[in-house]
Amino acid sequence: MSSNPVQSLNASFASRTWFVPLVTVAVVAFILAWYHDTATSIVSIWYRSETFAHGFVVLPISLWLLWRERSRLLMQGFRPARLALLALIASGAMWLVGEAASVEVVAQFGLVGMMLTAVWSMWGHRAAWAAFFPLTFILFGVPFGEFMVPWLMQHTADFTISALRFSGIPVYREGLNFVIPTGNWSVVEACSGIRYLIASVMVGALFSYLNYRSAKRRLMFLLASIIVPLIANWLRAYMIVMLGYLSGNRLAVGVDHLIYGWVFFGIVIFALFWVGSLWREDDLSADPAALPINWGHVSTAAILRIAIVVIVCAAIWKPALTWLLDVPAPQNVTLNAPAAQGGWVQVATPAAQGWTPLYSGYVNDMTQSYRKGDAIVTLWIGYYAGQHQGSELVQWDNRVVSTTDKVWQTVDEHADTLAVGGSSQKALYSELNGPLRVSVWHWLWLGGSNESSDDGTTTISDDAAKLALVADRLTHRADDSAAIFLIVDKTATDNEARATVEDFLFAHRAAIDATLVAASNRAPSKK
Repeated sequence: MSSNPVQSLNASFASRTWFVPLVTVAVVAFILAWYHDTATSIVSIWYRSETFAHGFVVLPISLWLLWRERSRLLMQGFRPARLALLALIASGAMWLVGEAASVEVVAQFGLVGMMLTAVWSMWGHRAAWAAFFPLTFILFGVPFGEFMVPWLMQHTADFTISALRFSGIPVYREGLNFVIPTGNWSVVEACSGIRYLIASVMVGALFSYLNYRSAKRRLMFLLASIIVPLIANWLRAYMIVMLGYLSGNRLAVGVDHLIYGWVFFGIVIFALFWVGSLWREDDLSADPAALPINWGHVSTAAILRIAIVVIVCAAIWKPALTWLLDVPAPQNVTLNAPAAQGGWVQVATPAAQGWTPLYSGYVNDMTQSYRKGDAIVTLWIGYYAGQHQGSELVQWDNRVVSTTDKVWQTVDEHADTLAVGGSSQKALYSELNGPLRVSVWHWLWLGGSNESSDDGTTTISDDAAKLALVADRLTHRADDSAAIFLIVDKTATDNEARATVEDFLFAHRAAIDATLVAASNRAPSKK
């Protein structure tokens, strides 16, 4: 009489401790290989960015933590959790949306989410919960947090300038730039403290897990790991400026600016962890190595079945993305400068010599200047179609001015509303300081394919533009969009500059819309 092959398989492997880890590694390796482009994008950021260089140690630490907890995990047994497949599907959908909208970090979190939920599905609720921190620690490997840089820079400047004034030092401020009697200073990205914050949070989370047992103490120390580096960075910036001021700019300038900053930060973090160690909680529970391992909880056949389902659920998103991106490729995108109207005439002289928007990846752009009396307005349009990573309307590198620009600086930036006859136009206003003062208004146009309007819609929200791109992808429409800039040489007052651009927009808004719609109605190419 022949034996049941499933029972034979289960009996053969049930006592082998390497079976579950081997299947887990195989499934996770498949996911990484299948989505190798996203995995490679994570590693490339670790390699080129000092802010995220810590990513290289995240996976080894996670594996070490799992090895450290191996006895506890084996004690739990492994019972596949079908409910976790829903979380796996949600993570795959997250990756799909991130790729469709060209939001790299969302796709990266989606990939890591698929890895974690795959393990959860195969190990089951109890084992996955026992390994919750070691598994989720790999989330620190996702290059995330640069969106906080402008906020951190702003608050660093606010604190530094307030502290200087409190110390009796006169300060003249323009945006992130300020002047004191001994020289000029500015808060740049390196001053934001983002590196301090990310490093502190990661190490703080690891420290709290290893040294505390209670959730309350862990959360309190993690909160301290967020607050302390923020305050330390503000103090660091203030102390560096004060050192420069008191030494007549002989100290805390150049390379030693960064050296003093890291030394101070190191002292503060050391003090944080020293104080945290005073409340260390020893693990008084039984030695996990002495606990019994119940391999009766391991069904190798069930794990193999769930592993196959996991692979299928994780693999479907890449073909889905291929279908979503299968839209007519952009071809013959032509931008014709609107004809001058309302007393304006086209001229060759730009309103701001030597400055253009720091946008890239567009399929075509157009620059045209217009004069009326002594006023000059320059219209710049960057047109995007067939968007993909590195060639999309909303991306980190698309800015009005780079924070590392040595010539141009932003001294004011806020949302604004321009009056255009009986209607209005929302725009983002920027005032630039360089060889001359420049006023800039800009907004985003979301393609003529938008069903709510034949002329498309406009927004000043990057998030709204990304959501529109996702909607275009999911509905298989073209993703045409554009950035529109109006540039005025600010030799006049704020009110006069505003009146100039409002008069220009009143005369030309319909023509600008027509130019964009004409570009979006190009003849599609065959793929």
